[in-house]
Formats: sequence, C-alpha cells, structure tokens
Amino acid sequence: MLETLKEHTYNSVGPLVAGLLLSLAVVASFGGFCVWMVLRFRRRSKTEAGESEPRNHTANLAGQHVPSRWMAIKSSNSLVVQSALGLHNLKPCTWEEGLSQVQDRDLLVSAPVDGWILVAGGGLPAPEDDIDVCFHWLQRLSKDLGTVQLFSVHQALSHHAWALAQEGQVVRAYAWADHTLWNQGRPTPAENSLQMTFLAYGEKEESLSAPQKDSLVHNTENICRLAALWSIDPASVIQRLENSKRSVVGNLAHSKNR
Repeated sequence: MLETLKEHTYNSVGPLVAGLLLSLAVVASFGGFCVWMVLRFRRRSKTEAGESEPRNHTANLAGQHVPSRWMAIKSSNSLVVQSALGLHNLKPCTWEEGLSQVQDRDLLVSAPVDGWILVAGGGLPAPEDDIDVCFHWLQRLSKDLGTVQLFSVHQALSHHAWALAQEGQVVRAYAWADHTLWNQGRPTPAENSLQMTFLAYGEKEESLSAPQKDSLVHNTENICRLAALWSIDPASVIQRLENSKRSVVGNLAHSKNR
C-alpha cells in the first residue's frame, strides 16, 4: 500500500517538477541571451560612435574635455606662433568657444600658459592619415619655433600618437592606428616612467594578445600625463584659459599644411 502511494505520488509530481525545471532553464537561457545582446549593442554603438567622431572633436581624458589632437609649442608669443602657422581671419575667443568653432581648415591658438602655447583644430595633420605630412609639418614649425610637440588620441579605437621636434629635427615619435605607423628615436624618460608601450612595426590589432591590447588602452589613458611631463596638460589649464578671450581661431592657408 505504501509503495503504491509512493509510486502514485512520484508519477503525479515528477512530471510537474520536470516541467518546472525545464521552464526555469528556458527563462535563464533567454535572460542570458538578452544580456549578451545588450552588451553587444553597447560595444557596437561605442565603436560606431568612435569611428564617426569628428577629427576636431574633444576627447574625455582624465575626466576633462580636451582636444583629441593638439600641439604644445614652447613660446610666450602668440603672434609669432600665429605667423608661423600662417593663420588669417583671426577671431578672439575663449578656449572653449574656439574648440566649438574650429573646422577642418581652422586652428585654435591659446593664450600663453606657463611658457607654452596650445594649438588645436581640424587643420592639424593626423598621424593616421599621413605620417610624412606630420613629419614635415613638425620639422618646418620646429625650425621657426624651436620645441614643438604633437599629441593625438582616439579612445574608442585606442589610436594614439605623440611626437617631439626640436630645432628643426624630430627627435622622438610614436604612432599607432591598428598597427605601428611611426616609431622614431629613443623613448624619453617620461615615456618610460609612465610605462608606455611601443609595439614593433608589422604588429597588427588582430594578432595582438590580451595584455598587448590592454597596453594600447594604457597608452591612450596616459596621453595627458605624458603631455604634462613633456610640456603642459590641456586638461589642467582649461579653467585658466577660460578666464579671458586671449585665444584666437584662424583659417589655415593650404600651403602651410605641407
């Protein structure tokens, strides 16, 4: 009798439990699929947003909005820098106003800060477009102005570059955009202290290990720190530049870009 009752109970409850477990498994699988889709969409949106980012857009580095590409020139004379760049149609502005105004052929020249002048805008050469243009641009300006530095960063894609020219010679440069574009001169003490990574020519994004990919992110996150050690960090002087309309936006003559 007892055995019959147990068998009856098992036969009636067993399928119910099995059905409940099956339902839970289906719900868990569907939930996991939804989470995966959300994460995939976020990654895709981030990449697409990064690829469509305007070249003169600002990048959120070190918690501050700074240009995605800029130069630091050792000078306290804005007029000399403006002349060397070949700018015309100059308009006074604050730094923030200038960043919102510069277009593909424009440059924003800051007021002097601690012996340095910052230059930003779409008129600056992009390392990922043409290294030769960057090289000759820096050489020419350095002959006229002495110490000239170029920084470039695209956080979404981990593209980055930095270059230092002195007295008409490029003494150090490194650029990465899916592969190493430029690696000239010996790493400076500042780069070494920040443990910046310099991948060899021929290395490509798809062949990198996880630690190597992390090192590219490390490079992009330390661009402003490198700028601070070499010259001046744009994020650290934004407020000071906003206190007056001593910065200017100007149009760049085509001949000056080569």
